[in-house]
Amino acid sequence: MSLSLTALAAALPLTNARADDATEYGAYLSGECVTCHRSGNTDGKIPTLAGRERGEILTALAAFKTGERASRVMQDVAARLADDEMQALAAYFSSLTTSIECRQEPSQEKKC
Repeated sequence: MSLSLTALAAALPLTNARADDATEYGAYLSGECVTCHRSGNTDGKIPTLAGRERGEILTALAAFKTGERASRVMQDVAARLADDEMQALAAYFSSLTTSIECRQEPSQEKKC
C-alpha cells in the first residue's frame, strides 16, 4: 500500500452505513491502541487519538507503515494493519468527541 492510496481513501467520504460499520470495527480493533493513546498520558510524546481528523490518522498510519515517519513501535503496529483496518481505526477515533479511558462496546458495560 502506498501513502497516496491511503491519502486518497481518507479524502473519500464514508456513507452512513459504511461509517457505522467502520466505526464499530475500529472500536473492536482499538484495544491495543488505547493502551498508549489515551488521555492522562503523562509522557506527552504519545498523542491522544480521540477526536482527531480521519485523514490525519490515516496519513500518520500510512507514513509509519512506509517508514516515512519514524517510530519503531508504530512502524511495527502499522505494518500489521490492512487498509480496511486502518480505515476502521481512523473512523473510530475520529468519531470520538471525548477522551478514551476504557473501551465501551455498544450495549455493554465499560471494559477496563
